Amino acid sequence: MEHYRKGDYAGAVSGVRAAVQAEPQSVEPRFYLAICLLLTHDRPAAVQLLKDVTAAGNTPYLESARFYLAKALLSEGNLAGADLQLRIIVEMHGKLEKQAQVLHAQIIPRP
Repeated sequence: MEHYRKGDYAGAVSGVRAAVQAEPQSVEPRFYLAICLLLTHDRPAAVQLLKDVTAAGNTPYLESARFYLAKALLSEGNLAGADLQLRIIVEMHGKLEKQAQVLHAQIIPRP
């Protein structure tokens, strides 16, 4: 995680991937690996991991995983998928609610 904390996401991938292999049921390393992959342009693998994290249900990473998933889906041009994730975040009323509202308004303009 030292590489991750320093913003060296490419350098963090192997260590975080090893943590996922050591603890395959743990949500935390999958979340951090997804972020590393997203920030090193391996979007398909990141999207799959973020979907896995959201499927794990109510964890400390759920809201953030949905937010990053929405951004990843947007970058793929999947507006419907991003719309769904952002609406769910708003309904959660968590710490990312306002950011999700702003991003949602940018992609789904109101008449």
